[in-house]
Amino acid sequence: MHPLPLLEGNGFLPDYGALDPAVADEAKLMFLNYPNNPTSVTAPPEFYERTVRFAAEHEVIVASDFAYGD
Repeated sequence: MHPLPLLEGNGFLPDYGALDPAVADEAKLMFLNYPNNPTSVTAPPEFYERTVRFAAEHEVIVASDFAYGD
């Protein structure tokens, strides 16, 4: 397991560029929860586009809790 810090300076979104490439290549599964608790931040569509590119590049499965999608 490796944490992805959600920093205010990055809008409480993971910064994939700050992740060690070796860690990214070893990863198999990533969990995302947006809207995020306790920050209440929502993720814009561009974030999900970056996430899909990152996941495809590193062959990572993304599990996303899209709690309020409807």
